[in-house]
Amino acid sequence: MAKTPFREKPQDIHANNLQVLKERIKAKTTEGCYIFYGDEEYTKNHYTNLILSQAGSNLNVTSIYGDEFSLENFIASCETSAVESLDMFSIEEKQDEKEASFRIIKLYYPDLSGLSKKDSDYLLEFLQNLPEKTIVIFWFYMGDDDTVLKGSFYKKVSEFALTVNFKREPVGSSVLVTWVLRHFSREKLNVDRHVAVHLCQTVGNSMTDLKNEIDKLIGYLRFENRDTLEISDVDFICIKSTSAQIFDISSGALSGNFTKAARALNVLRDKRESPILILGTISKAINDLCRTDICIKRGIPVASISKETGIADFIVKNSSAYLTSRNRDFKGKESFPRVCAELCLEYDKKIKSSRTDGYELLLELIFKLSFAGKSVS
Repeated sequence: MAKTPFREKPQDIHANNLQVLKERIKAKTTEGCYIFYGDEEYTKNHYTNLILSQAGSNLNVTSIYGDEFSLENFIASCETSAVESLDMFSIEEKQDEKEASFRIIKLYYPDLSGLSKKDSDYLLEFLQNLPEKTIVIFWFYMGDDDTVLKGSFYKKVSEFALTVNFKREPVGSSVLVTWVLRHFSREKLNVDRHVAVHLCQTVGNSMTDLKNEIDKLIGYLRFENRDTLEISDVDFICIKSTSAQIFDISSGALSGNFTKAARALNVLRDKRESPILILGTISKAINDLCRTDICIKRGIPVASISKETGIADFIVKNSSAYLTSRNRDFKGKESFPRVCAELCLEYDKKIKSSRTDGYELLLELIFKLSFAGKSVS
C-alpha cells in the first residue's frame, strides 16, 4: 500500500511564516495584508509594533475592534492618504529622499457576520488589491485559532495574505532559553544556562510572564548588589505557573519526594485547578518515563533519546534519573514504570467515576507513586 504523502499542517506553515515576516520588516517591504494569530502574545505584539513603526505618525494608524467594523469605514480608512511627518529642522532635505509613510489599519477580531456574500466578495477583492503603501492586519487573540483555521473567509484571505501563527516555544527549547539569557546579558548579569532552564520550568513558556519575572529578577539582583543569578533567586522571587506546580507534583511523586508533591497539590487545590487536568499532566510524565525506559532498554544513549522521541531533553534526563534511583526497589518482572502506568490507569477510572473528592484521590495516587516499591516504616 502506498504511503500517504506528508502534508504539513496549516498552523505549522503559518508558524514558519514568521521568518518571512522578519525579512519583510528588515527590507521595509511590508505593504499588503496580514493575519496574526497564536498563543504567544509577546512576539505577536513585538512584530506588530515593528510594522507600526513604519507608519511615520500615529495619525496613519487606525484600529477597529470587533463589532465596530463596517465595510464603508474600513474602505475609507484604507483609501485615506498617509500623513507625511515633517521635520522642521530638516527643511532642506530633499523630498524624494524621505521614506514614505505607510497607512496601517489594524482589525482586532473584526465582526464580519453582518456582511452579505456580495460585500464579503468585494472585501476579498479589495484586500487583494490594496492601495499603495497600505497595510492591513487582522489581529486575533490567544485561543482564536479556529476562527483563522476553520473560517471560510479567512481561509480565502490566507491564499494571498501573509498569515503568521505566533506559537509558544516548548519550555525546554533552546530558542526560549537563549531569549532569556539575552535579557540578562544586556544588563551585564551572569546567568548559567541551567539556571535559565530552571526559570523557564518555573514560570512556563509564556514570554510575557517570563519577561515580567526577568524584570523582577534583574531588579532584585541590583538591590542585592550582585551580578550572578542563582536557582535559589528564581525560587525565592518568581511566581510558579500552574504547569510548574503540576510538574512539581509529578516530579516529586516519581522521584519519591511525597512532601514536595503534596505541597504542590495543596497549592493547586487552593486555586481550584481541575483534578482531571492535574491527572492528565501526571499521566504525560508517566508516559515520558515509560518511553524513556523503553529507549534505554533498547540501548539508545540518553543523550539521543530526545531526538528519537521528541521528548524535551530535560524531561529525558529527569526520567532517566528517576529510573536509576527507583528501579532498585523492584525485583522480578515488576518495574517502576509498569507500576506507575497501572496506578495512573486505576486512578483515572476512579476520578472519572467515583464520588470521592478528586483531590483526595490524587493525594492517594501521588502517595502510592512516591512509595512504590518501598517499605513504609
